[in-house]
Amino acid sequence: MTFNPLFRADYLLFWALVVIALGAALAWFGARRSTRPVRLAVTLLRTAALAILAAIALNPGRWVSPPAEGRPFAAVLLDQSASMATPDVDGTSRWNAARDRLLAARDALPDPDLLRLYTFADTLRETDPAELRALAPDGDHTDLHGAGQALLNRFASRETRLSGILLLSDGRQTLPPVRSDLADRARAAGISLAVLPLGGPVPRRDLELRAVRRMTIAFGNQDVRLPIRLRNQGLGDIRIPLVLSDTEDETLQEIPVDLPDPSEKLLTLHLPARKPGFERFHLAVPAQDGESSLANNADEAGIATIDTPMRVLLLEGSPHWDSKFLVQLVRRQEGMDIASIYRLAPDRFLRIDTRAADARSVSDQPFPASYEELAAYDLVIVGKGIEYFLTPERTALLQRYLSEAGGCVLFSRGKPYDGALPDLATIEPVTWGGALGSRVGMRPTPAGEEDGLFGAMLPGLDNPVWPLLPDAACSHRIAAVHGLARVLLETTPGREGTGAPGLPLVVARRIGLGLSLVVNADGLWHWGFFPGDESIAELYSQFWIQFFYWAATHREFLPGQEFSLRVDPQTAAPQAPVRAIVGARRPVERPEDMPVVQVLRDGLPIETATPVHDGRRRWTLGLALPEPGLYTLELRHPATGVPLGPRAAVERLAPPRELDDVSADPDTLAALANAANGPVFSLEDLPAALAAILPGNETFDSSEQARWQTAWDRGALLLLLFALFGAEWTIRRRSGLL
Repeated sequence: MTFNPLFRADYLLFWALVVIALGAALAWFGARRSTRPVRLAVTLLRTAALAILAAIALNPGRWVSPPAEGRPFAAVLLDQSASMATPDVDGTSRWNAARDRLLAARDALPDPDLLRLYTFADTLRETDPAELRALAPDGDHTDLHGAGQALLNRFASRETRLSGILLLSDGRQTLPPVRSDLADRARAAGISLAVLPLGGPVPRRDLELRAVRRMTIAFGNQDVRLPIRLRNQGLGDIRIPLVLSDTEDETLQEIPVDLPDPSEKLLTLHLPARKPGFERFHLAVPAQDGESSLANNADEAGIATIDTPMRVLLLEGSPHWDSKFLVQLVRRQEGMDIASIYRLAPDRFLRIDTRAADARSVSDQPFPASYEELAAYDLVIVGKGIEYFLTPERTALLQRYLSEAGGCVLFSRGKPYDGALPDLATIEPVTWGGALGSRVGMRPTPAGEEDGLFGAMLPGLDNPVWPLLPDAACSHRIAAVHGLARVLLETTPGREGTGAPGLPLVVARRIGLGLSLVVNADGLWHWGFFPGDESIAELYSQFWIQFFYWAATHREFLPGQEFSLRVDPQTAAPQAPVRAIVGARRPVERPEDMPVVQVLRDGLPIETATPVHDGRRRWTLGLALPEPGLYTLELRHPATGVPLGPRAAVERLAPPRELDDVSADPDTLAALANAANGPVFSLEDLPAALAAILPGNETFDSSEQARWQTAWDRGALLLLLFALFGAEWTIRRRSGLL
């Protein structure tokens, strides 16, 4: 043993003797009121402790030189997670098959010591053949990338070298990887990375319940529609109760649901109109025998109810039954105020507000006079003959209304003008073709269901009501659907076989902060007079009203709200970044006037922060959301904390559980091997796999320098120090010296 002091040895020795002498003197004189044995005991204990500290300062140890050369070694990583207990490899478990063949192949090697064995689940662990035979696959998670990274890190600074790695696993990564550059690191270090997938597909037995939307926006006068998705996989035909309850666990609804096997069913729960504010609801279905996972048998959903009426403006240059029945329908809705303007003759227009007594004829203002007046409307419905209303200045107002005010423009009767209006075409969701005049049926598209209009608010794609509807007139061909626009409803052949299938009927397009829509059909009012089926008559009103509410909730700003709040994404994978995005109708002049975002979980606030300005009338805030679950966000006044109206919801998903799905994932392993330019082997090729990663007869020269190995960093020495100081303190306390 030698010493490698932290400072010059002569200085260190001098000051060590000074400190020891001073410490001993203080201990001796500090115990002068006690007996001589006590004074000797505390002085010796203090001196011994200080002497040990002085010895540590001298840094005793020895220099360790690396070997001049050595042999590389190979490593086998064997998955020990619980899914490896699946018995789908030649009648035995994946673990037993891989372990037994691995040990047999290792014993057959000329030099088995060149092969090191490791197991992993959520951590990496070195093992030996005797211990490996006694282990069982019981890990709660699988971390392929973490195990490989840990192995590379473990030997990055050692004198040994890795020649190759063989990964034996069923391939399902259940923990989010901290780093995803395992293949790049192995390739850069010249380490062969080979994989050997184990197992195959295993049919799942699972009943899954999901709320389609984390948060549903409702209007105070309207029944609430809560869309739910149920899926049965491998459980046979079942009949289950779906239970909706509130936060007090009071059951609000319980409905029986028949689920064939396999099937996925979209249901819509109807709730009576809610009071303004926010409510959370719990959804649950009972556990079934033999389910793979019970974590998805329950879910949560929120309902945010606003009571501000939707303000609607209708512009009709060629009055028709379609617009007449539509206006009458809107006037009957308590939560809507409509102002309709009709062209009666050149330079003569009739304006009728929600209350007929306010009707008046105007000749100079058939259109809102300013941006502020137009922005006060939540929805602008355009019929035919819009060219009689527009000037270049008014068209520019419409464009600004969409892009800046987050407005919504609906072209409710197909092409709204004769000829061409190039300026207006920039805000339409489609490019118009020639006249069509076909009688057609209709059906929702998958995009219409994905966007929540059909299936959740209106009958879905497979609902039998669609073939029963009277034909509508598709008056114009659509030459092209603009980029980012989505077709929500399309044509089917009419009752007499007329009309081509697949033509766009309802198209939606985001423009700036707003939404542009087109309904390319006339004659929908006939639905309200369809004889013999009241459900079809009801569908006419539901189609338009639910369409309006859907449009109001899919633009940037809700009715009556000056700010918007949304999250991206609404469903976040574990550890994925989440951000809140705040928008404002008008510029926020002072930073201290910017609302704050409050994050709540289970109704309790967990974080309040001010978003950061990220552009014109837009602010963003990164959210941590460390635990899985449903979080709600509220926008509040920065000084008073009063809610300002906008709300949003985001779900942080939990990492997949080990036994949720025990099917093998060979594609993940193959992708890892391909990224590292490594091979993929089967269990029968295990000897060849070991040969591919084992080193040859080459040796390597160590480039490492000698390193100092300390002799004092031992737990026993630390305990001895605590014992000496503790004994002195105990003697002093018992002798009345403290």
